[in-house]
Amino acid sequence: MYRRAIDAYQGGGITPRHHKAHRSPKPEAFGNQRSLYDYLKKKYPGNNVVITESYLRSEVVLSNQNTISFNILNNVGTVRPSERRLSQADRFVALTTGFFLMRSSTTANQSSANLMHTFPNANVFPTTESTELDKIYNGYAQFKIGPTTYYDSLDMWQFLRVGVAQQGLATIGTVAIPGLTPVGAYSADFNAGVDYGFKSIVPTMEISGLDKTTFDVNLPEPANMAPAAAGVNNVAVLCFRGFLIQNGAAQKPRF
Repeated sequence: MYRRAIDAYQGGGITPRHHKAHRSPKPEAFGNQRSLYDYLKKKYPGNNVVITESYLRSEVVLSNQNTISFNILNNVGTVRPSERRLSQADRFVALTTGFFLMRSSTTANQSSANLMHTFPNANVFPTTESTELDKIYNGYAQFKIGPTTYYDSLDMWQFLRVGVAQQGLATIGTVAIPGLTPVGAYSADFNAGVDYGFKSIVPTMEISGLDKTTFDVNLPEPANMAPAAAGVNNVAVLCFRGFLIQNGAAQKPRF
């Protein structure tokens, strides 16, 4: 019944007011962002509710562990400068998610002066560290909101992106090639655009700032992912893109 109702709505067969079976925060599937935006405007019609495109970003400094637990709400733990957590007053509907790695400085005001990576590049994360970080991609992500597990096991292999241009990789190798002299190295990893490293979430996922959330990446075995060098951290980054519903946490949905 629930799936038929969603399919009919997307196909234009019924209007949102017929969705009697829906209860927040049920996951839902939509064909495009505009249809979801229109649906959310009807679902949360309050005068003080503002719905806009937005994102969430949570970071974890890595150590010796086999579970990476991300805090999504801004009232839990210490919020790092480059994080964007969810306020208790708001809701967020996630359309896509991405997982990244960072090499972050511990120097004051420099923790965000770095790039996000889509694979454990040995030129960025020294060999022993990159080998341990590889374990992440043999694990799985699990997302819980309240007592409900919305995504039981998203395999992390989906988030691995290794481009032909890699930070630190020589643009012309050291092997002797007639007429060519070895030169330079790439200053950054390959990036194919704004959606590189992200994957869509089907169905969508709605998070309230009043919910208890658990967003974990589970590794198959413990991994020592802490850097050997002083003055830096290895950081895991979980991002969501979608719609922020400002002042929506306390708003009673129409359906």
